[in-house]
Amino acid sequence: MKRAFTLAEVLIVVALIGVVSTITINVLTNSIHRHVTLSKLKVVYSTLGQAFTAAYAKDGTKHFKDGNPAQTSEWFTRMVGENLFIHKQCNGTTGCWNNGTKLLNGNTPDSDKGSAGIGSNNVIFVTSKGFLVNMSGYNKSNMKSKAGINTSYDGLIIYTDINGVRKPNIVGKDIFVLTYTKERGLLPAGADETDSTVTQNCKNSGMYCFDKVIRDGWTIKNIKL
Repeated sequence: MKRAFTLAEVLIVVALIGVVSTITINVLTNSIHRHVTLSKLKVVYSTLGQAFTAAYAKDGTKHFKDGNPAQTSEWFTRMVGENLFIHKQCNGTTGCWNNGTKLLNGNTPDSDKGSAGIGSNNVIFVTSKGFLVNMSGYNKSNMKSKAGINTSYDGLIIYTDINGVRKPNIVGKDIFVLTYTKERGLLPAGADETDSTVTQNCKNSGMYCFDKVIRDGWTIKNIKL
């Protein structure tokens, strides 16, 4: 004689199926999100790298020198801008950067100006692929203290929002940080720091998460996106 399932047993089975389905969906969603993030980071790194390489080949003597907003804008337009497909450009003004940028720990980045970007001498632009890019000029001592880069030259700290106008606008989640100097070229922030420092920073502020991805062989490990 076959025993029929009780209502309680049926409900338990349905609940278990629901739990397994939820876990599976979350795993797949997270995997897809990581894949998309990684693909965008590669595009950003390649696109900016090619633009700076072309600028240096054009005239390597005209390296970036920290000065004022007009000087930064003039250097960018003359040396780099022509090598990029730019949809919109804002020189220290609103219209190209999202308001409310935060570090991973909830703090606000140094020299944050809301929707006018980050940094005193900055150029912001929107690429044809929808990335928001904020390039800020810093002297060589700040390149080390703020971005973990050893250099004899002034340089740029580059915040890139790979998620465009969408949230969460958090460094280490959808905003990643690169740097540029004449002698070092394009490097992720934190490139001259130790593995332990980069790992800890990526868990804390998120500034060195791009470097963490590269050190891990272009994979996203232990980063909460």
